[in-house]
Order: sequence, then structure tokens, then C-alpha cells
Amino acid sequence: MSPREQFLLHMYDQLSNNINRHIMVVWQSLSLVLAAFTIFALVGREPISIDLAVALIILLSSWLMAHIEDASYWFNRNIAIISNIERQFLLPTDLHDIHPYFKGHRNNSKIDHLQLQWWFGLMLSILAVTYHVTERIIPETKADLPANEFSLLLPYIAAAFALVVVVLSHRQGKQKYSKLLRESPGKQLEDN
Repeated sequence: MSPREQFLLHMYDQLSNNINRHIMVVWQSLSLVLAAFTIFALVGREPISIDLAVALIILLSSWLMAHIEDASYWFNRNIAIISNIERQFLLPTDLHDIHPYFKGHRNNSKIDHLQLQWWFGLMLSILAVTYHVTERIIPETKADLPANEFSLLLPYIAAAFALVVVVLSHRQGKQKYSKLLRESPGKQLEDN
């Protein structure tokens, strides 16, 4: 086999491996769901308060979202590097004969299945906060709220922390990807 044929076959194998790896990422979201149900089950038996449970769910959701930000950066980074390598081997006619994606770099957006998991993490946090407001905040405002009821604030402290972590993770990935494209733009390839 020619080096070109070997390269194309190896590239095909790698793409197949990537598909399998991305399918396995679904377990992260499933783990978050199981953790959320376990935490709420503990609330029912009263070893932890609902305030702490909601705060933990928010922190777990933000962990998932920050992890997805990082995974998205690594995915886009690897695709950019692969594209640069492909430009060393593939011909301009391969833009039509094989695929057009190696001509330029993709933007730093999340692929669909990562975006879905990110939204899942956000929605779980929103659901947990909504539950907390309806079960703890609204009833407490109708009653005499003790001045030292600090635990009511735990979910909102966790939400503020989560927001900072997720935003910083997003910005860091965006900056690293922009730097990669500036420093390694790859060989220019014109379509014939």
C-alpha cells in the first residue's frame, strides 16, 4: 500500500474509534442523574438537608458542564490538529472525493451530543433551584424565618460558584483554541 492509502485507512480507524468514545460519554450524564436521585433519597431519610442536597446537585451539574467545556475544547483542538495533518497528505481534489472538512478549521463550538449534556446539566440545576424555592424559600417567607437559617443560602452560594467555574472553563477553552489556531494555522489548501 502507498503511504497515502495507509494514511487514509489509519484515519478511517481513528474516526471509528472517536465515534465509539463519544457514545461512551453518555455515562457521565447518567451518573449525574443517579447522583441526583441518590441525594434526594437521602433527603427523604433525613441524613442531609434539602438545602445541602440542592447545593450538591448544583455542584455536580456544574462539574458536568465544566467537564463538557473542557472536553469540547479538546475535541476541537484534536480536530484542528487532525485537519492540519490531513492537509499534509490529502490533495485539493480530496475536498470533493473524501470530505471538505480539512480545508478550514471549525469554530470552537460544542458538538451536538456535548451540547445536549451541557443543557441537561443546566436544566437539572434550574430544576433543583426551582424545587428549593418552592419547598423552602416560599414556605419560609410565610413563616417566621429564623435569622440564623444560613442553610437556605447554600444552593445559591453553590449556584454562584458554579456559574463562575463554568464561565471560566468556557473562556479558558476559547482562549486556548484561538491561540492554537494563531500559532498553528496549518497549510493553506485551495479547492480546485
